[in-house]
Amino acid sequence: VYDALGKETFHKSLECLMPLGIMISYGRSSGTVEPISLSTLSAKSLFLTSPSLFHYKENRMELLLSANELFSMITSGQIQANIPITYKLEEANKAHSLLESR
Repeated sequence: VYDALGKETFHKSLECLMPLGIMISYGRSSGTVEPISLSTLSAKSLFLTSPSLFHYKENRMELLLSANELFSMITSGQIQANIPITYKLEEANKAHSLLESR
């Protein structure tokens, strides 16, 4: 399970995992998750991680290398970006408002 919401969905995400399941909690948009007991994980031998980009890309060079790799894959067609809507520069405020409102 990849859980981006946090507080609102955290326990439901854990519950739906099969034994030896893995959960990645990477967002807190619905709030911070309350502490959990290790027995919650050990009941089904679950794995839980909460990664942060800053630990994977600790310096600018690592970030630039990753960005270059990603954009090379997009340029070559290995990855296709889904861009359903585009805005003119004059509409930047509208685009930012939509992003902020999710």
